[in-house]
Amino acid sequence: MLEILTLNCWGLRPISKYRIERVNAIAIELLASRQYDLICLQEVWVREDFLRIYTRIKQNYPHSKFFITGALGSGLCIFSKHPILSTKTIPYHLSGRPLGFSDFFVNKAAGSVVIEHPELGQVEVFTTHMHAGGPEGYHIGNSYRSLQAWQLSNEIRRASSQGRYVIACGDFNFQSNELPYAVLRDHGLVKDAWICSRARNNRDVETADRVDRPCSSAMEALSEAGITVDSPLNSWTLTKNIPIEVQRTFGKRLDYIFFRDPSPPPRWPLTDRINPSLQCTSSEVVVTSHVPGKDYSYSDHFAVRASFSLSSSMPATSATTTELTNNNRYNGEISSPTLSDRSTSSNTPLSMFSGEKKRQMLNELRRVVEHHREVHVPHGRHLLIGVPVALVLLVAFTISTAFLPNHSYYSPIFAFFAGIAGFGGCVALVTGFVWARWEDGALRRSLEELAEETDHL
Repeated sequence: MLEILTLNCWGLRPISKYRIERVNAIAIELLASRQYDLICLQEVWVREDFLRIYTRIKQNYPHSKFFITGALGSGLCIFSKHPILSTKTIPYHLSGRPLGFSDFFVNKAAGSVVIEHPELGQVEVFTTHMHAGGPEGYHIGNSYRSLQAWQLSNEIRRASSQGRYVIACGDFNFQSNELPYAVLRDHGLVKDAWICSRARNNRDVETADRVDRPCSSAMEALSEAGITVDSPLNSWTLTKNIPIEVQRTFGKRLDYIFFRDPSPPPRWPLTDRINPSLQCTSSEVVVTSHVPGKDYSYSDHFAVRASFSLSSSMPATSATTTELTNNNRYNGEISSPTLSDRSTSSNTPLSMFSGEKKRQMLNELRRVVEHHREVHVPHGRHLLIGVPVALVLLVAFTISTAFLPNHSYYSPIFAFFAGIAGFGGCVALVTGFVWARWEDGALRRSLEELAEETDHL
């Protein structure tokens, strides 16, 4: 029915080793592997790499989109077997700091395409690469990812409310026991394809993302835990300093495929039938071998594949209709999963029907945002101290050159340092004032949205 693949290609020009060779190998692998409906790639930073892949696979995937954001691009692209009706680039409001992390210059984002599927109709597919953990530390990175997950959840809700099936996949840079995952699950009301494909009933889905089953080998971690990065089976892991706790689990699961059905139409529950439910029938980690004839892997991430099918629709009963309507009305929209999910599907987490669980998530997200605003935003404003210091140094070096002998060797040195002082003052002003206020404004807007969402529960 529907086949999706997502892969982080690790295609950063100055850093990624054997980039061109690996990109060509990825294109050959995608062409030789099973026929997918959509291929979603991340970290394809160089447009020429996108064209290299497209040139090789365009016979099978004639429709494509390369998403552009920031100064260096988003690194996101999608290849589709089906016609693309529309596209949208969604830069995240917060994506690192000018002096703190390179994510600021690429402006992490989500990209979406709406395709026309012969059986599903319109399907909106999102690919994303969220804020990475870096020198800024876990807490600030987690707050960025949480707000990015909130923004993506709102986009998913919008797409679902327009009567579309929704797929969201990519490198999310969080694990399933972290807050951003809960934001997508409880606000975006998405289902995790990996979990759903292995669940036998609703309770399995509810607990699968909480229970860490110890794996005895790296191969078992791939097949049972869905490990996609920092696996000892990946050649590029050997070049990293992997924390002990990650080594114990044979890596991390950071790459996901989420999905959601269309929201019930405005006339529901007056109508007796609703859309059939999308079911994940299988999901696995793929592209795990080395490049043929080489001693390195295709990327520092493994790919994730998922297959979906439709369950048949069924009549709505008054009891379940009333329960869903009362428990899942957010912002005036009945955004619950379809009735067939509630009645017959093994793919629906029970958490989706708990308003209290969402309230807990919103409270935790509010605490994270408030902590970020109280602790980290003032750090940026401290850079404003550098403005008067730079101004004093600029004036001092400029005046000093007037008292130097003619043709003195010190004149160009003083002029150089005067230029450095002027440049430093400009950077301090832009970062400490403009960006600090920009970030604070985005955080305040997020707090307002969270308060409004809590009031509607």
